[in-house]
Amino acid sequence: MEKAILLVDDLALVRLPLAIRLEQAGYLVTEASNGIEALKMAAEKDFSIVITDLNMPEMGGLELTSRLRSMPAHRNVPVIMNSSESGKEWVRKGEIAGANVCMDKSLLDEITDIVRQFTGELDIHHVTGVQHDHEVVEPMA
Repeated sequence: MEKAILLVDDLALVRLPLAIRLEQAGYLVTEASNGIEALKMAAEKDFSIVITDLNMPEMGGLELTSRLRSMPAHRNVPVIMNSSESGKEWVRKGEIAGANVCMDKSLLDEITDIVRQFTGELDIHHVTGVQHDHEVVEPMA
């Protein structure tokens, strides 16, 4: 399977630079502006990784992740959820929904390394400021 990424964010200003960065790293990126669009795309194509925003109109990242987990083709696909929300409550909700990584949007510069970890191209155990597979990694002061 080619390294196809579903990138979901309602803000084109967030999606575009991420898509460019990931495409330059060799990934095929499909973009959606909300969870409803993303589910339609996921029903038609298999993805290696899903990167989603938490808060979006129509359907946000929590519901999207829960629904992806109910689809046989996407049940085990890594989901990277991001948000600009502060606090840990959204991270807990992301874990319950099935997200593998919950990260602050300010850390999206590290997205390529996180994706490479899931595709087996990079072995990183900790990425600063990321809730990763239920292990809390705090930002460095």
